[in-house]
Amino acid sequence: MDRCIYHLDGPQALRHLDAILSLPEIHAIQWVPGAGRDQWRQWLPVYRRIQDANKAIWLCAPAKDADDLFENLRPEGLWWIVTGVSDRDTAEAVIRRAERVRPRN
Repeated sequence: MDRCIYHLDGPQALRHLDAILSLPEIHAIQWVPGAGRDQWRQWLPVYRRIQDANKAIWLCAPAKDADDLFENLRPEGLWWIVTGVSDRDTAEAVIRRAERVRPRN
């Protein structure tokens, strides 16, 4: 494989995050906090640890959170699965918002 994403599932799995981040064969992390814990904002420290280790993130978040998402996480390597898009106007608004994002150092 040229690229590998690791599915990290549930808060109990977080104890392994540093070990997983240390593996050069892992290029991205899909962090799934578990049922009832899916508010992505509460897991910002986890997402930042992943980005600080230069790993990509697979993240599921609603379209209405676009501003918060881009204000709190770097766009590089952010694979955002957009939820809450039920019409064309919403989809186009998300695209316009994403187009305004500039890479950070």
